[in-house]
Amino acid sequence: EALVEDTPHAEADVDADMGEAIIETENVSAADELIDDGLLDDASLLDGEVTITIDFPEEEEEPLLQSLEELSNGKGKDKSYNRKWSEWGRPVRIIILQKND
Repeated sequence: EALVEDTPHAEADVDADMGEAIIETENVSAADELIDDGLLDDASLLDGEVTITIDFPEEEEEPLLQSLEELSNGKGKDKSYNRKWSEWGRPVRIIILQKND
């Protein structure tokens, strides 16, 4: 949690009782920064069997146009406005599971 709290483009959901941490980042660049800042080092300190899964969740698209007001504000001219991807890549989910015997 401490590693992620300093990263504005990532959120962590940690359930210590279940031995699970889910980290979601807005883009690949933010996930790279977490790894560079020691995510794998921190995970290696956990006791028991530790599994790390990295996936790229599917995006939920927003409706193309909600109202005439959005059209008048320029939304809809660029069909990529509803993509959540950035120039730094798509969102990333990192799941860390710790199993103690």
